[in-house]
Amino acid sequence: MSISKAALAAALGVAAPAVAQPPVYSRPATTDSQVEAQTQANQPQLAQYRLSRSERAALAPLLDAAQASNWPAAQAALPAAQAAARGNDARYLVGRAQLQIGLGTNDARLQAAGVDAVIASGAAPAAQMLALYDNQARFAAAAGDLAKADRALDQVIALSPDDPLAIPRAARLFEDQHNAAHALDYYRRAIAAQEAAGHPVAADV
Repeated sequence: MSISKAALAAALGVAAPAVAQPPVYSRPATTDSQVEAQTQANQPQLAQYRLSRSERAALAPLLDAAQASNWPAAQAALPAAQAAARGNDARYLVGRAQLQIGLGTNDARLQAAGVDAVIASGAAPAAQMLALYDNQARFAAAAGDLAKADRALDQVIALSPDDPLAIPRAARLFEDQHNAAHALDYYRRAIAAQEAAGHPVAADV
């Protein structure tokens, strides 16, 4: 499975993996007001999200720790944030943080769960959906969940109506997983789509 951490992080607007730092609230020689100001600056513009007071309180430790690349603290704060997240925006932020933890700790399971959570939240911006579904398909294919991979790829293809190579790329995903039979199904689908559109079959198909 080939997943670019940098590309995925950039597409979803999360910080790319970096060397871990202590959270801002633990740095010495700072006043309480300085710590509070830095923590607020590190938050992913929470004002734009609809969060209840309880959601803000539960998400703050998770988002602060993830922003500071303090992965142990972020993982410890994740369950409480997940339990408190009721609204779409809160679930989106928790899923994004979960993905960020997965990227920072090289944990593919957390990355996959984060992608799933962001999609399920219903609050992801439209510009992120193609990258989300593409990575959901890759994680699912790697896990052997063909039905889930197919559903995600259907969304990728639907979001790429002007890309004649969207279906062949889906086929190559299964080639990479050594599933020639499933890859062949997608190649046949690509040929049928191009013929139906009256286009010559591309050499890449």
